[in-house]
Amino acid sequence: MPFAAMPQGEKEDKIYKGQSTVYYEFLGISGSFFSLQYDRVIVKNTKSYINASGGVGYYFAEGKNSWSVPLSINYSTGIKTNSHFEVGFALTYVNQFSNEPEMEILYGGVRLGYKFQARDKMFFRISVSPMGKILEFEDHEPCTYLDCDFLNSFYFFGGLSIGYSF
Repeated sequence: MPFAAMPQGEKEDKIYKGQSTVYYEFLGISGSFFSLQYDRVIVKNTKSYINASGGVGYYFAEGKNSWSVPLSINYSTGIKTNSHFEVGFALTYVNQFSNEPEMEILYGGVRLGYKFQARDKMFFRISVSPMGKILEFEDHEPCTYLDCDFLNSFYFFGGLSIGYSF
């Protein structure tokens, strides 16, 4: 018995195999007007958990259209309650396909938020997400942080998410 020597009260497995969420996000870390995302708890302990998210988003305004792929990793507190504080880091790829020329941009960002997540039910989050350009391609020519004026490419988004946890 491999767990026979384990001290009393210590958890056998800190990896949580469950708790998925599908949600719609308005603005937020996707940098889009709306995005559809999937979130999965990957590590859980008695007071907090780490979850990873990914999805696709779409943006349209002033003749500009773009789609995005946000990927994030988040740390959430308050596992024994429905209310959670969340902090996360994200990379978001954006393809602006209606521009002349086409542009591809990689943003890096942070998510700070409050999340309400009832087990097997509703998911709601409100967050702030400052983001900045990391890399830009215009006609497939790279422009890095050191080459370009990215200080003028810093954005501060608020986000609102609603979805279903299962």
